[in-house]
Amino acid sequence: MKGFVQIDYVVAFGFFFIVVVFLTQNVTTYVSSVRGDSDILLARSEAVDLLTSADFPAQPLNWSSEEELRRIGFSTTAYSMLVVVNNTQPFLRNQSASPSAMTSELVTLNYSETGFRGIDINSTVVYDENNNSIAYQINGTNITFAIPVNASQVRYLTIYFDDDSNFTSRSQAVSGNDNLTERVFFPESLELMQFRQLQKLMNANYSQVRNSTMTSKDFTIKLLDIDTSVNFLSFGPDLPRKGNIVALQRYGLYQNSSGFVRKGRLTVQVG
Repeated sequence: MKGFVQIDYVVAFGFFFIVVVFLTQNVTTYVSSVRGDSDILLARSEAVDLLTSADFPAQPLNWSSEEELRRIGFSTTAYSMLVVVNNTQPFLRNQSASPSAMTSELVTLNYSETGFRGIDINSTVVYDENNNSIAYQINGTNITFAIPVNASQVRYLTIYFDDDSNFTSRSQAVSGNDNLTERVFFPESLELMQFRQLQKLMNANYSQVRNSTMTSKDFTIKLLDIDTSVNFLSFGPDLPRKGNIVALQRYGLYQNSSGFVRKGRLTVQVG
């Protein structure tokens, strides 16, 4: 009988050991899973915060100390105006003439007549219907450019400008004749990523930015030009190929170094 009792103890201990091992393994797996999920959630939260940099207004960036905490902000309000150049009889300045092909029709826009004050006239960019940029000349608050217009043709130009940027002048001499009365529509506002703020981030120290924005994980911020497939901005270290990496992206407009309005894709990786 004593031998059987000992066997019972051995069997009971064996079952107890198996249960303990099973519970330990499952608890360890659960804790590891929770820890991994928490890590991913934290990385995602920080990625969302960094991605919204495209939504926050451009502001002075000073990451010199952790006491001066600032959210990264790329966004600025720019403006676009539609200009219609119509080479038909009602729009001829000389009503006794007939519409004919014009190789260099001058178009002049006076910014002071738009109601805006304090704009950065050097931020002006002009695009035609095919998204080709057009050179212009600056004279005071006027910009003038020249385009070819066939007889009975209607052309649509878009002018972009910013009111708080800091571009250098790209003024060029323009010549031609002013034969038509153009229609200039009231400016419409649009949000885009300002070159001045993008440039400040490109020139910033990564460690200072990470510390002052209180980002606990490593991150990279990239801005891809959609048309050229070239990264206009790349900030932060390359993240490891293995591990929990969260990547988020969004599309939007941005200014390049010449003030041209481009289509971009902002990508944030955190891990």
